[in-house]
Amino acid sequence: MQLLENPFVSKIKTFGEEKVGQIANQLLSNETFVNALQSFITKSINAKTFIDKNIQMGLSTINVPSFEDIERLQQKIDGLEVQMEKLALKVEQITDTADEETSAKKVTAKTKNSQNKDTK
Repeated sequence: MQLLENPFVSKIKTFGEEKVGQIANQLLSNETFVNALQSFITKSINAKTFIDKNIQMGLSTINVPSFEDIERLQQKIDGLEVQMEKLALKVEQITDTADEETSAKKVTAKTKNSQNKDTK
């Protein structure tokens, strides 16, 4: 028989859950506790912000890039990749056009040469 299936353990578990719920309700209905909890959370967030800012300043002092620096660089790299792809397409189009023009000139030159030979 599993421990959780034991009726005695089940009763203790249910009783414990009820008591924890009651305590939580009492604490959350106490305005002083709620204010203290809000103050604690606010101060924790402010402390984290302060620590993050100081870590970033320390890292920049020793020339170690921050996460934001790396993200900015990645965005720039992505932008450059897009520009390179566009540039490669334009070069390909220009190359294709030049190849077509060269082929057309060769055909024209061959036609003129053959016409000149025929007239002689």
